[in-house]
Amino acid sequence: MMQHLRHLSQTRSFASAAARPKHSGIQCQVFALYRTLLRAAASKDKKQLAAGGSSNDDDNNHHPTSSSSFVNLLDNEESTTFSARHKFRSKAESLTRREIDRIEHGIRQGEKYVKLLQMDGVSGGTLR
Repeated sequence: MMQHLRHLSQTRSFASAAARPKHSGIQCQVFALYRTLLRAAASKDKKQLAAGGSSNDDDNNHHPTSSSSFVNLLDNEESTTFSARHKFRSKAESLTRREIDRIEHGIRQGEKYVKLLQMDGVSGGTLR
């Protein structure tokens, strides 16, 4: 009897796992690009705040969005993180699921922008 119950519980877990939709390869690429883009932009913003924050600490204490927390970077319209997130989402909204060629082109553009953000000589910027 116990073996039968154990067998039923195992088959149900497999059935429920199979019922969950899996992400396609291109969806996983888009998700990974979005995470990488936000991490690179946040890193760039934090480096800029650290470099610029040492000279005028009094001004930074009174400005609530100058904190380097990730949530504040997403809310600060002057940050690279805000710009990258806004542009990524606006481009994503303009595409349909069936436009695979345009999605792949956007992934390639995004990967180039991530590499640009990760360069030391680049001081942040906006996506076009």
